[in-house]
Formats: sequence, structure tokens, C-alpha cells
Amino acid sequence: MPVFRSRVDSWLILLVLTPMALALWKTGTLVFQRPDGEAQVAFVVSVLAIAFLAWTFLDTKYVIEGESLRVQSGPFRSRIAIATIRRISPSSSLLAAPALSLRRLEIDYGKYDTAIVSPKDQSGFIAALQAINPAIELREFGKAAVVVMAVLVSGLLLAPSQAQAQDELLPTASTSWVLIAESNRDAVRMDTTRLIDYGDYVGVWLLLQRRRALRDASGRDLRGSAFFEELDCPNLRSRRWEIHALGPLGNVVDTAVVNSSAWIPFTNHPVGQPAMLKACELLASIRR
Repeated sequence: MPVFRSRVDSWLILLVLTPMALALWKTGTLVFQRPDGEAQVAFVVSVLAIAFLAWTFLDTKYVIEGESLRVQSGPFRSRIAIATIRRISPSSSLLAAPALSLRRLEIDYGKYDTAIVSPKDQSGFIAALQAINPAIELREFGKAAVVVMAVLVSGLLLAPSQAQAQDELLPTASTSWVLIAESNRDAVRMDTTRLIDYGDYVGVWLLLQRRRALRDASGRDLRGSAFFEELDCPNLRSRRWEIHALGPLGNVVDTAVVNSSAWIPFTNHPVGQPAMLKACELLASIRR
């Protein structure tokens, strides 16, 4: 029963909890200064409101149970039949939803229904849904996808030690990046701890690295790109799920969910065919 927890934006915690904490402090002060019924009621309401918000922040998750997706946020529950999901699109909607981050996914299901979620592990979440319903269509990010793809093709880098420490980049912090190709200008690494074996192909995280950063049109220094993709080694091809462009400290500055229906031959891969063949050799040794 795969469970995907919501990504939580730190600014959202401050935005929501700060005024509630101030209200609790104010009403608590009133209770001591003027212990009448109104002050006590206000204090109890503040406590209950903070408890409700804490429950929501600590218990927003998306659970795949058999053929259905359970969306849970505090006391609120909803269920979506995965077979009815038509499309998953990136979204930055500000609408109230069981999503604690603006890095969101919009799920279109049924005839006209939609749901907005924000799983921390977007690629794993999408992969799990498509494993049950392969007909789910993926929509790209648009402009962000173009920016990130430019970073990917350029082959940028942040230091491997920085990349390993970024929970914002990878779903787990305990990653093991193995060097699979290197030149005097760049290097390619593969994370051997987060492999998803689909049988005929394998889902992997790759990190494309270069010694010098690239400054984009908005003046940002982009120092790396990491991407999750599926490798079909017997047929020498791959397809991507998700791409991240990284800032100087390893922070994610752009993300794209890529329509992965089209396979790319290794000969056309941005990191080059030798690196992809080496990745396949490493995967073969791990899967033995």
C-alpha cells in the first residue's frame, strides 16, 4: 500500500501558524488578566484551531489502496478510482486543496472532476498511478519545461556532496551516487539506492554534472540538473518522468514533469550513449 506524503512549503507553515500562535498567546493572556467566560471560550477556540491545523499538516497524504487513490488531509477524506483518472498536469493553483505546497499536480478524473495534490515524490506518485492505469496522460509544465530541458542538455553541476544532502531534490537523503561517466568537463552519476524495477525496464535517478555554472536569462546561477527516468536497456532507449534544475546550494529552482510516452534512443540522449550503456551495465550487476 504505497503512501505518498505531501510536500510542505515552509512559508505556508509561517503564513498559517504564525497568526494562530499570536491569537493563542493573546487569548491566553486575556484568560489570566480577565478570567471570564468570553476569554476562556476564545482561548479554547484558538487551541482547537491550532490542533486542527497541526493535524492537517501532519496527516496530509495520498495512499494507493488496490485500484483506488485515497486523498487524506486531517479529518478530510476522499477516494478516486484510479481507472477513471484521465490526466495529470503540473499546477500552481492557489485554490484550497489537500496540498501543502504550491508545487502541485492536478488530477483530472471521471467526466469533469479534478483533485489537486502535492506529493513530495511526484515521480514515484505518477509512476505508481500509471502502473495501475497506463492510459493516464501527462501534461508538461510549459515554460518551466523548456528552461529545465536547456539545463539538462547543457549538462550542469553542483558538487556531488551537495546533491546527496538535498531532501528537496530526492525523496530520501540516504542516496549513493555512483559515477558512470566522466570527462574533463562533466560527469554523470546514478543513484543506486532508488531503483524501481518494472520488469522490462528500470526507473532510476541520474545526476548530470559540470564544473562551471550556467546563468539563465533571469540571472540565476544554475549549477546542476537531476532527473528521474526509465531505462529500457534491452532496446537501448529511455524516457523521462521528472527533471529538476538546481541552484548553487542544490535547491530546486525549476521542475518539469515530462510526458514520458515517447522513448528516446540512447544515441540521442543528452548524456551520451556510453554513459547510458554504463548505467545499464551497473543495473545488470545490481539486478543479478
